[in-house]
Amino acid sequence: MKKRRILNTAFSLALAVAVAAAPSAGCGIELRKAAEISSVGSVERIDKAESASIEKRTSETPKSVEINSESLEKFENENDIFYEPKEESISTLEDSTAYINDSVTVFFSDGATDADRQKIVDSLGGEIVGRVDFMNELEIKITRSDFYEINSLCDELMENDCVEFASCSFAEEVQPDYVPDDPWNFTYWEDNALDSAFPFSNWWIKATDIDKAWDYDEYFSDLKVGIVDSGFDPEHEDLRGRIEFPDNYFQKNNAPSYHGNHVAGIIGATQDNGKGISGIVRDADMICVDWDADEEQGQSWNSEARIMTGFVNAVRAGAKVVNFSLGSSGSLKKGFDRSKIAKDTVARFNSYYIAKMLQRGYDFICCQSAGNGVVRDGITYAIDASNNGTFCPITAENATKAVIGVSPQDIADRIIIVAAAKFNGFNTYEQSPFSNGGSQVSICAPGSKIYSAYYNGDGNEYNDCSYAYLNGTSMAAPIVTGIATLVWSINPSFTGAQVKRFVCALENTKYEVADSSSEYHLPTGTVRMVNAQLAVEAALREIEDYGTLTGHLEWARITPNSFIDFTLTSRDSGTVYRMQTDSDGNFTAKLPAGEYTLNLAGKRKKVIVTSGEISDIGTLRSHNATVDFDAVGIKMKDSVRDILSKLQLY
Repeated sequence: MKKRRILNTAFSLALAVAVAAAPSAGCGIELRKAAEISSVGSVERIDKAESASIEKRTSETPKSVEINSESLEKFENENDIFYEPKEESISTLEDSTAYINDSVTVFFSDGATDADRQKIVDSLGGEIVGRVDFMNELEIKITRSDFYEINSLCDELMENDCVEFASCSFAEEVQPDYVPDDPWNFTYWEDNALDSAFPFSNWWIKATDIDKAWDYDEYFSDLKVGIVDSGFDPEHEDLRGRIEFPDNYFQKNNAPSYHGNHVAGIIGATQDNGKGISGIVRDADMICVDWDADEEQGQSWNSEARIMTGFVNAVRAGAKVVNFSLGSSGSLKKGFDRSKIAKDTVARFNSYYIAKMLQRGYDFICCQSAGNGVVRDGITYAIDASNNGTFCPITAENATKAVIGVSPQDIADRIIIVAAAKFNGFNTYEQSPFSNGGSQVSICAPGSKIYSAYYNGDGNEYNDCSYAYLNGTSMAAPIVTGIATLVWSINPSFTGAQVKRFVCALENTKYEVADSSSEYHLPTGTVRMVNAQLAVEAALREIEDYGTLTGHLEWARITPNSFIDFTLTSRDSGTVYRMQTDSDGNFTAKLPAGEYTLNLAGKRKKVIVTSGEISDIGTLRSHNATVDFDAVGIKMKDSVRDILSKLQLY
């Protein structure tokens, strides 16, 4: 049974550690208390004039990153803990967007100490109700306030040198977006399979040329893929040995679900086992996170922080492409479009997580479903995908600028939004009537009558009920996730931005997906169908002029983890490749021919990559003292003193 850890009122940020840190200068300014409002959830009118303070955040100035031994204690590896708001803690804007009215989410600068953070909490008259240590994130309970008061408070907080970013927290009744020799159900694998009126159970494989992409199997390497969804059954006959979790905490909090199984089956169901279906990625290692609130414990609301922390942990566990078949467009109670201020606030909040992970050396793609519209009087209306929450509203214009070294465009280049297509017969397609659309959609994929693994609840007997057809953009997103994983596996040194370009570029598609014929499909225009064969071939052409760079890197200070993060920046294009060594400090990178700057914790070296050749840079050691965030986070739970005893300064 799923269990959620909830902080009680006795919890204090000052944990029992061996080293106490002094407060930093410039922290702990007095903050005005937010005005108290009714304990009953409120509805607020959206006023453009009142939103001025929020809009100004598009010009945020990034704050520098400082890491020192006095701030080590903040990386304790406690389980992530989330605030579980009650009904009275939820208010709504006039457009029905729900937010938490008695908490604020604060991300502290890397140099902030425990004492600094506690001083901020005290100045708010607040209480710590949630934390994510790796992100330097605290959820602080405050006096119940309205949306604009909370955002004004966040503006004040961000004037503090100890605070990198602060935001109001949104809460949504987020729901999954659903409406080889493997036997499948009723298949036809010949090239003319789509020249019929009937959609075979493998039609989505044929429509996207995944079977033709499999012809390049010799070029694919192992690559982990992440899934943030509503639970998984690791013992399903077609998923056994494929489902992994970031750690024991996520494994214990996993509650098997038909939706998670269906998504996982599309991406990585075991191939050539004579059962069920064939997943897109052969021998896929799927890092799975169950984001869903536990209704048995009265948790009916999902915060964006819960979902985003699932993303963080999947990426930290090695996932390169992370699937999010979820969304909140169905929770829109009034009208067909959320307010700009609501979309922009969600965008800044969630884009911060992407920016921070990029800054810390990770690269990835977030692939989200466009959403399945909104129901009015029993009729499903497809609306603009920007209303679907999480990553869907993020653009290069409204993404955060608060993280040094990461631009809003860098953030947007790591997001793929997927609409759903239906098969009309005779090799023609149109957008599914329920599928959200609009300018935020990056690509389209099959999403109607998709056959994949299922969970029938008994957990024991697997039969015809262990597989099912489902409709939804939830089924389209994992198709793109699987294809992106194939593409990235050709060269793990690709950037997330490159992989998105291979997958979504117009020239790498074959079929146009017509506008939906449904009168209730409000977005207009055509989209393009993703094509695995063309995307893979584009990636292969890209590496024709590539060379191989090898070397050995060492820290000036040995940290508990021997994996080393570094960057290679092209002197020609400015492209930044975020890399990591193996456990012995060695690396191999396939890169376009040209000159690069290798940056190892501030120590820079010019390197040259020659087309078709292997260039070895020898050994490079950093000249700065460094801190490995992951390693310190794992080891710090024992005590700061134990960690410091393991570090050797050269």
